Amino acid sequence: MSESRAAEVKRLFLEVCELPAEQRSQRLHESTSDRTLIDKVLALIERDAQTTRIAAPLEAMLAGALGPELASGDTLGTWRLGEELGQGGMGSVFLAERNDGHFKQRAAIKLLHGLPTPEALEFLAQERQIMAGLAHPHIARLLDGGATPRGRPYLVMEYVEGVPIDRYCREWRLAPQAILKLFLEVCDAVAFAHQRLVVHCDLKPSNILVNPEGRPLLLDFGIARLLDSGVLQGGAPEGAGQTYAFTPRYASPEQRAGGKVSTASDVYSLGLLLAELLDIPPGKGAATTRVPAGELRAIAAKASAPDPAHRYASVYALAEDLQRYQARQPLRALPTTPAYIAKKFIQRRWPWLLSAGLFAVTVGGFTLRVVVERNGAEHARGVAEHARDDARTAQADALLQRDLATTAQAQALTGRDRAVTAERKALGAEQSARDEALTTREVSNFMVGLFSGADPDTTGKQDVSAVAIVARGRERIETELKGQPAIQAAMFATLARVYENMGRPRDAVALLTRAIETERALKPARPLQLAAALDRLALLKVNLFEDAKAEPLAREARRLFARHAPEESQDTANNLRTLSLALGGLGRFDEAEELILRAWRIQQNIGAPDSDARNIMQHNLAYHYRRAGKLDLAETHFRRALEGKARRIGEKHPSYLNSLEGLAQVLVRLRRLDEAETLLRRSVALRREIYGANSLKVSAALNELAQPIHDSGRLGEAAQIYAETLTIQAAASGLRSLTYAVTLNNLASAHEDMGDFAQAEKAYRESLAIRMATLPESDLSVARLRDNLGKLLLRMGRFDEAGALLERAFEVHRRTFGDKHGDTFASGVALADYRRQTGDINAAQSLLEKMQETAAAMSAPNRIAFLRQRALLSAQLGTLDSALHDLREAEQLAAQFYNTAHPRAWLIKLERAEILQRNKDSSAAAELAAEVLKHVDTVLVAHSPIRERIGRLRAASRLDL
Repeated sequence: MSESRAAEVKRLFLEVCELPAEQRSQRLHESTSDRTLIDKVLALIERDAQTTRIAAPLEAMLAGALGPELASGDTLGTWRLGEELGQGGMGSVFLAERNDGHFKQRAAIKLLHGLPTPEALEFLAQERQIMAGLAHPHIARLLDGGATPRGRPYLVMEYVEGVPIDRYCREWRLAPQAILKLFLEVCDAVAFAHQRLVVHCDLKPSNILVNPEGRPLLLDFGIARLLDSGVLQGGAPEGAGQTYAFTPRYASPEQRAGGKVSTASDVYSLGLLLAELLDIPPGKGAATTRVPAGELRAIAAKASAPDPAHRYASVYALAEDLQRYQARQPLRALPTTPAYIAKKFIQRRWPWLLSAGLFAVTVGGFTLRVVVERNGAEHARGVAEHARDDARTAQADALLQRDLATTAQAQALTGRDRAVTAERKALGAEQSARDEALTTREVSNFMVGLFSGADPDTTGKQDVSAVAIVARGRERIETELKGQPAIQAAMFATLARVYENMGRPRDAVALLTRAIETERALKPARPLQLAAALDRLALLKVNLFEDAKAEPLAREARRLFARHAPEESQDTANNLRTLSLALGGLGRFDEAEELILRAWRIQQNIGAPDSDARNIMQHNLAYHYRRAGKLDLAETHFRRALEGKARRIGEKHPSYLNSLEGLAQVLVRLRRLDEAETLLRRSVALRREIYGANSLKVSAALNELAQPIHDSGRLGEAAQIYAETLTIQAAASGLRSLTYAVTLNNLASAHEDMGDFAQAEKAYRESLAIRMATLPESDLSVARLRDNLGKLLLRMGRFDEAGALLERAFEVHRRTFGDKHGDTFASGVALADYRRQTGDINAAQSLLEKMQETAAAMSAPNRIAFLRQRALLSAQLGTLDSALHDLREAEQLAAQFYNTAHPRAWLIKLERAEILQRNKDSSAAAELAAEVLKHVDTVLVAHSPIRERIGRLRAASRLDL
């Protein structure tokens, strides 16, 4: 009989066995139409009745013979039994004290029911050892165990003085936040056990006691496993699957049905426990609730979903959602609609928003004067000349209409009046344009006079009082220009450019947003000015890694430029560049390349061979090629941009430094690390001179400098630079900015390479949390962090959570890029590793075989990762020669790509050593491990798990490394 069919027989048997005989058949026919199942259940009921009639006298005799074997006062090993604490389905529990005289200790001794076989007792001893290793502050320890004189098993547990968690919460009238704190400690203990492949199977309030200090402790961890793994006679019927002991009220559906039990069963029980403690039992419709209680209801409902696939992937994921609730962040248990995300943002930031509102009211009456770019006045003059030409054309049209009107006497007066009116309007438009040009020039001159020396892009240095000047001027825009919205919009846009050049992009975004709002309200509309502001805001969003938000802004600007500007104009070229940058950030490189090449052709046609605009566009073209992986083209265009900028603006100009850093990044990817480091150290020094030590521009340059140092294997030095970068970013833009998240990821990578997995996990999680709070759930930046964290958790053996992260990351990469992109390839290799390590060999093999055809075209790190995974899979399948061949090829690639001091160039050899050890070649394994340790010893932290792997090889070989 199949396992599923046996489980169905068991379910039906339990459903009807206690019913009166005359009702059984009717109930069975209501439950199933399968006649074979019905006959099987009725036969089991009859057999059970016969067994009961025969066994009852025997059971009575056996009970009399055995009797209560032990009672208070009896001795059991080194323990003396005290009062009986209780009895249950598993056995009797006694309070006990040590009686060997060495020291005083109290414990709880559980005498298990049943008669074990010798084989079962041996199994029991093995399982006790596993349970005894659960050393956690919130898990009651298993101290000892054995068999009584009559052969009954017993367990010695840590004695816990406390009350059940539900009673504790009621008696102390705990607030919801205090209950959540207790519950999260319980989750931490359960997750700890799950990481060691131990499932509780019977989580309920009476198994979670809270001691007088308020600390929860879990009892009977793994006892169900001992009872139901064949230890005691009288187990489950054949074919019934696992039938761990459980309490029906808190048991998962798969437990009650006799199905396979996993960590998901404990997640289900925790969901019911959470709902009970908070008095919010989950129910239908919970997932649409928006009030706080509804959010907790949604969490409990997801945890206790009937289908394990719809529950949280792990206890950690459940705890994480509760922590998100406490932090007022969007929950995984609820749909991430824009309205919901906005509401959570307001809940988190209401003090800041309130302060911002009060500030806006307070300073709303002030205005600001700002620096206008050198060609601002000329541009305004051009606008005026165009307006004048339009006015003259309109005037000519008016005269023509007047002349035509004279040909029809009946319409002469009307035509003449219409012509006069049109002429007046035309003359008025010309005068209006002249007035606007004059006003703009006057304001521009005022701004230039006020801010001369404050704009780094003009002078190459920053006046120390520039921030104060800008702050004073910003307070004056509203009052001095009140009633002049067109000039206000221009001022907001110009001031945004100054903030941008000062390294304050968030201030620039705020002012550009104001400029756009003001432009949208103008009558008559100014589509070109609106398009320019939209394009500039999109570019700022790109620089802040918000490409998904940048794309619609750039596309709106594109539509306006297409209708109101010539195709071959500087505005059109710049807008095509901005849209290309946004699409490239979203991984859509083919679309991005088409746009940037169009922009480059326009720039070549309209600009002088050595103009600033041409040099900037060449930089953008090089930047695209770098992101698309066309590194030779990227290097060529970066060097040409640098040559042009050096002639036009000099090497101390911020724009020159942007290209210098771009070239350095290309050199890093080409593995010319020394050249890259030299360029980046020069850039950092110049940016400090221009912006001061604490500017975001300096932090960005530092972050880039750390990369070649990291890749060269100087991990400690790289980590220090990342830490310095984070300090600057935290002060300048806060702890939740995306730039801060990027640096956190880099720091996590350095910690991981040093073998400090705990610190790496902490930094990865913080970076992922920032991204998920800011970006859409399907954003590529989020997917990359999921991959990074998932791969680390795999190395730490935390498979459940790693699998959920890697599956989701692979799905996003494949949907965005397709199957043949490098990012999809890298994500697929990580997913294959997870499937291999969790025993799904066929799935891992299938995935790697699909990737085989594209592997040769991938980058060196991707090919190295692929060869490693194929080798480890071969080793697991027993084809060791093939595994060793792939690892040697991976080692050769790593030696060429990484610096010889980098751990990644050597740790592949450790995997080869482990395969050699598995092949009984301990001597070769030990020698290879010694070679690895020699090269990475100064890099790895003392407590690294990598050192433990090397130590295991040493112990197995019995050689002194």
